[in-house]
Amino acid sequence: MKMLIDTTLCIECQACVVACLQENSRENPWPRIKACTSFPKNCRHCAEPACTAFCPSGALKKTEAGVVTWEEELCLGCKLCLSFCPFGSVNFDLERGQPVKCLFCSERLKTGLEPACTAVCPTGARVFGEEEEIEKLARDKMAELKGKGRKAIFFNTDAHRDGIIILMESEEEHGFNLGV
Repeated sequence: MKMLIDTTLCIECQACVVACLQENSRENPWPRIKACTSFPKNCRHCAEPACTAFCPSGALKKTEAGVVTWEEELCLGCKLCLSFCPFGSVNFDLERGQPVKCLFCSERLKTGLEPACTAVCPTGARVFGEEEEIEKLARDKMAELKGKGRKAIFFNTDAHRDGIIILMESEEEHGFNLGV
């Protein structure tokens, strides 16, 4: 499973954040999605997640479906996952002593539903589906943008290996300056 986030379609309405809070975080004030601007900061469900490699208890795991998830009862609360996530996508719930991160709404996936954030996105900026379908959609959207004379890039070099593909017009648009 894979998600495409097209920042060129995001209107920063925060519907994804609200849906995430309602679906996953009723008792937790930290949304798992962290999308305060049009650039998403939620878990990338990396192809080779550092957070799982350095988790001493084995609480963080990558499922066969490609979702980086965790087993609450195994978590030691050591916070190593926060340190090793290259995207800063893991929060920590101090009251429970455990990490909080995007799980692609794994309980919804088990029942055949898509993640809450993609289900409510009014512009289609967030789309979830089978890996091949999402990768094709990403390529098609990039070609469409370029065909209209707009810039279009994928955010990271592993964009097609991670569980999330982020399509954007430029890194500078979101405060990234790779030339410095």
